[in-house]
Amino acid sequence: MVTTRRIWTGLVCAISLSAVLVGCSSANAAAGLSVTPPIITNDLVGSITVLITGLSAGKTVTLEKWTDFNGNGSIDIGQDYMLQSFTVTDGQLPIINSVRNLNVPGDDDGLANGQIRVGLYYPGVDTGINGAPGKLI
Repeated sequence: MVTTRRIWTGLVCAISLSAVLVGCSSANAAAGLSVTPPIITNDLVGSITVLITGLSAGKTVTLEKWTDFNGNGSIDIGQDYMLQSFTVTDGQLPIINSVRNLNVPGDDDGLANGQIRVGLYYPGVDTGINGAPGKLI
């Protein structure tokens, strides 16, 4: 059976993104977020791309993956749980011995240009959480 899950819903992303951008030195910049594809199935083998724009160069953001047990598109404290959290800094890639570490998220464009592009490989190395049926935010 193939199940569908919605990831990174717009409302929650806007709230989460604004929370991590507190203290951003560029007050006139409007941060933007897009996720491709916005809906995935549990049999996907490929990548999910998260694009964050409108940042000050060199900024760090935190991305989080949460359960959405009741499917309302919002994080409900006490009911939903964070499954994954990581930070990404504009222009920085995880490098080991001069080779890009594909298991660790980083800014895939490698430029400190106020835009962060993160490619997340799915199902990735943690097949237990990524393969479980259910809705995620």
